[in-house]
This record gives sequence, structure tokens and C-alpha cells, in this order.
Amino acid sequence: MKSRNEFDAPDLFTDLPEIGRQCELLPAPAPVERDYCAQSENGVAEILLDLPLRHVDRPFDYAVPQRFSDLREGMKVLVPFGARKVEGYVVKRKNTTANPGALKAVVKLRSSVPVLDGDILRLCESVSFTSMAPVADCLRLAVPARHARAEQRILSLPAPVFPQYEQEKTEKSDLPPRCSRDLVHLLPGSDYFAENISLLKQTLSAGRGILILTPTAGQADKIRRRLSLLLPEEPVTEYTAELGREERFLRYLSILRGRTRIVVGTRSAAWAPVKNIGLIIHFDDLHTAYTEQHSPYCDARDVLYARSGLQKCRYIICNLGPSTAGAYFARKSGGQIIDAPPAKRRSGLPQILAANSYLYEGSPWARMPDSVFSFVREGLTRGCVLVAVPHCGYLPMIACRQCRVGAKCEKCGGRLEMPAPDAALRCVRCAEQVRHFRCGECGCTSFRAVRIGSNRTAQELGRAFRGIPVILGHECAQSEIVGERKLIVAAVGSIPHAADGYSCAIVLDTNFMLNSATACGEEMFLRTLAKITPFVRTRENGGKMLLVGDLPDNLVRVFGRWNFSEWEDCRLRELSQLGFPPVLKWYELSGSRAELKEFLALLRLRLGAGETGADIPFEALLTGGRSELIKGLGIFGPQRAENGRYTLNIKISSSNASVPKKIRDAVTEIHLRIARCGIRIRRIKHL
Repeated sequence: MKSRNEFDAPDLFTDLPEIGRQCELLPAPAPVERDYCAQSENGVAEILLDLPLRHVDRPFDYAVPQRFSDLREGMKVLVPFGARKVEGYVVKRKNTTANPGALKAVVKLRSSVPVLDGDILRLCESVSFTSMAPVADCLRLAVPARHARAEQRILSLPAPVFPQYEQEKTEKSDLPPRCSRDLVHLLPGSDYFAENISLLKQTLSAGRGILILTPTAGQADKIRRRLSLLLPEEPVTEYTAELGREERFLRYLSILRGRTRIVVGTRSAAWAPVKNIGLIIHFDDLHTAYTEQHSPYCDARDVLYARSGLQKCRYIICNLGPSTAGAYFARKSGGQIIDAPPAKRRSGLPQILAANSYLYEGSPWARMPDSVFSFVREGLTRGCVLVAVPHCGYLPMIACRQCRVGAKCEKCGGRLEMPAPDAALRCVRCAEQVRHFRCGECGCTSFRAVRIGSNRTAQELGRAFRGIPVILGHECAQSEIVGERKLIVAAVGSIPHAADGYSCAIVLDTNFMLNSATACGEEMFLRTLAKITPFVRTRENGGKMLLVGDLPDNLVRVFGRWNFSEWEDCRLRELSQLGFPPVLKWYELSGSRAELKEFLALLRLRLGAGETGADIPFEALLTGGRSELIKGLGIFGPQRAENGRYTLNIKISSSNASVPKKIRDAVTEIHLRIARCGIRIRRIKHL
């Protein structure tokens, strides 16, 4: 295996294979449309095959037999392709073809009703282009698997009757633009739909639909029930991946046929074919549940942003905490960033305090300084107290006591943890137990805790507050805490609700929460803190929140004032200077050494190997290696990955709209050139 120095960026370009320099083939003649003598009117169907292969990522012409004369756009069919039969979607009926030979005929109808809407097809094409993936991968996400019984049920249902809403008298200047993208910073405990019920009614009275996205199915169900109370006569459909096959296809057809105007769902609902959509509301846009784990590796925010532009509808991102990408889209499209008034922010938040702003006795930089115990004692006199920590478990992360190297499993390289007091160490990846620890670097047989989990924290607090019930949050995360004078220790993400709200909350190890290997560490830290605030009483009701750890004063100030819009603007300026996402597009390309070289040679040929742009010194220092095929297209890497593969990062700073298309074409061509090509490309959300 070659070393990193033998596969550096200069070598990557100096010995690229010469492609297309010699023995070039003559260009093929342009296809000419001709009338096709068919058995029925418009007897040619353009069919998009349901194959995730890049070289067949286009519609093919097929003849329509007389028995399928009622074939309509959007129907699913079975057609011959090579030696097999594959499914596809009818995208167009016509009476001409550019195919010089005889057309193969459609074999079978897979659906008796159209299942693909024209707007959703255009959305799939747009997302596949930006994601550099086949359209079929997007269609797989957009159209659920067919179910015959659900298809028959939807045909037997009567036409829906929707309630009429009176349009409120509004000045034209007060109405939002049809294609605006806005970002709303929510306050803890705010009821967004009750406060904006006029916006929903305005959209419905104009005959337009509403799509609402949440990260989890539980939140979607909660919003559906809330909307059913606010709009009792309006049908609201919940559309999530957790539904069974029949029920999901039934609801999909119901939405497609316009039987419901309000759809609430999770990531899969971003593709829901809402008729004449006029409003999209997207909650918690940076949640990891919104990211597709397989090709096209798209994020729900990117899908909804593209949909807003294609279907001319308003797109609102609602967040507890900042969203740099949301602010970028709002600024780019001329939308608004909406904050609550300062007075409302002050009254709607708990009192935010930092432990390092206190004058306390003892060791001020201990994990739990004296101010923590003072807070707990005072809070217990008024109700339940929450202590939030970053991790569950006992000691979730340990390291060698001597050399401080993290403890790893000898079998799989996974992280070792201590699940309970006096228990053997355990690998978090393969569950291998290690009874006798030995450091792989220095041979030391003792270890120290790097992170302390909720179980160990509860044990320490139980000793300090004898007689007070100490409850672990992950054991009752789905239930409600009732009663007073209870101490709840929970990891962030598994905090149970208290009936009257927590009198105070202490967030430990905030400096560890802030540690991140990515450029969005501060953003995720602020969002994590913001998601704790709804569990705590407001300042008016005596609620307090103590942050413990070595934190920058500016972050404490931003969080305490809930002034995220200014922080986002400052952050966007920094990202713009660095050329990081979302300001510029970045892609990650992975494959073998030979595949990457072939790809770069094809890309150089397509782009035209002009003069390379001048390297940017500080970028070279930050990335450790940067080269340019042409000016405005940066290549970073490569870096060795697993299984003998390598990864390259591509940054597109050129304003030339043809550059992404040429990258996509180069990926398609290399899949044609190399059998079983392992090249994979995905868009990078953040660095």
C-alpha cells in the first residue's frame, strides 16, 4: 500500500491518463424526430426507467399498444430493457420518436392510476442534479411501493369537501412573497400554529396546500393533533416512513389526488405530492434525521428549498437556536429572519447564568463547583431540578492514564467504555469485554475517565443530597415527572418533562459539548442548549439555567439574549471568507486510486485544462493540500479511507453554471468506462 506522500495532490495531477487526446471518434449525428406509425393516437411513450444506473438516467421511447391506449402520464408500467423487464414511469405521450429503428412495446400496466405528479418529477430532476445522483434514486424516495388494495380503496372514496375560510383583510404590502424563504427563531414553549393561525387560513382560503416537516414521528403526531384542534373541520394527513406499506400508499394517493390540503410528516414527507402547495413549514432543519443515508444523500432542507423555487411557495424554517444554512437561504432569496421582540425574549426564557461568573468557594474549575450545589439546594425548595450532561452511561469515554491516548478495542478499534461501577470495560462497537486493560501505545494498565456519563453523575449527586430522590432521565424519558423535590439527571436528548417545569437546570461539561471536529461546533452547541430551555420554567416563574464549563463569553451572551440572527450574520461572513458550505458547494468523492485518477482525467478533459488558479495560502494551511484543475474548481486531498479507498473534496467557487453539470457528466462517463465502478459522490453539508 502506498504511503500518503506517494499519493499527494501534485502526483495526482502529473500522471493523469490522457483521455480523448488521440484517436478521437467522429461526433455522432444529432437525432432527428420522425413520425411514428403507432396503433393508437400519441402511440409513443417516454418512460423513465426505475434503474439507479447513471448511463440510463434519461427517458426512453416505447410503443404503446392499442390495449393500453388509456395510458396516462405518471402511470407505472413494465417494459423490456435488454434481456429483462423493468419498471418505469410514463413522463410523456407523443406521436414522434428520435429512435431510427422499431420501438419495443409496453408490456404491462403496474398501476391503474397515475402515481407520479409532474411537479414531483421536476423536483426529483432538480435534486438529482444538485446531488449528482440518478433521477431514479430520487424517485425511490418520492414514490412509495405500490399496494393494489390501497389503490382500489382510494378509487371508491367520495370526493372531499373542504371548509371555507374567510380571507382576512390584509394590506398587499403585508402579504409575504409567494416564493420567500424565511427563518424564524422560536421561543421556548411558544405555540407557533396558534400564533400564526391566520397564515394557515390565508393559505387554505387561496386554495393552496400546506406541508409541515418535523424530525420525528412523535412530533408529527403532536402537530397533527394540535392542528386538528385549531382547524377542526380541516382534514390533516400524517405521512411518515413508520406507516405500513398499504397505509402509506393509501395516504400517498390521497395526497396526490387532492383529498387533503395539510400534510404533516417526517423526512419522507418532503416529497409528498401536495396539490398547489403554497406554504412549507420546516422545524429543526439541522436534525440528523433529515439526512438521507443512501444515494442521493440529500437533506430535507435542500429538497424543500428546491421545491419552494419550483412550485413558487413560501418556505419557513422554524428553530430553537441558530441555523446558519437557514439564514443563508433567507438572505440569498431576500427573505426575512424573524426574532421575537427583546421584551418577549426576556420574559419567555429562564434566567441564564454561567458558573464562571460566580464568586464561589472551593475549586472554581472543578466539574461541579460550589455554585452547582447551591443551585440544586435552592431549586429543590421550589420544585424538581434538572442536571443535564452530554452522555448517558457511567464512563462513556476513557483514556490511558499515562499517555492520555483514547482506549480502543483491540479487535475492531471501537471506543471502550465502562458501563457500570466495577464492571469490565466494553467496546461500544462490537460489545467485546476487556477485563484487563492494556494501552496499545505505552503498555500502561491503568486508565482515567475522559467523559463522565449520567449514571456516574447521579451517583455523585446522590451522595451529596441524601434523602432526595435521584432519577435517571433515560429510564423515564417518555413519562412525565410528577411531584416536588426530585433530582433528575439526564443526557441531552433524553430529558423527561416535569409537570410544572423544572425550577432550575444545570448543564454540566459544556466545554465538552462545544468540542467538535467540524466547523459547525458552536452552532450545534447553541442548538443543544436551546433545546433544554423548554423544559425549564420562564424567568417570570423563577426558572434558572446554569451553564458549567469553560465557555467563551460571547456564546454565553448570545444564548442568554437569544440573539441568534446577529450571530448567524457574523458566522456567514466567516464562512464566506473561508469558502465553506453553505456559501459554496462542496462535494466528497470516494473511490479507488485508479478510479479517482480516471475521473480527474475525464473532468480535466470536459472542463478544458486551462491555466490553474493561484493557490490560496491560508486555505492550503487549513486543508493540508489543495490543487486546481481550472480556476474556480478546488481539489482537496486525497485522504486514505477504509478498505483501500480514498476520498477527495471538490469545492466549486466558479460562478459558471456548467461546472456542476460537467462534474456530473464525468461521474456518469466513468461508470460507463469501468465495470462495477466504485466511485461515489455526495454533497457536503458542513466541514
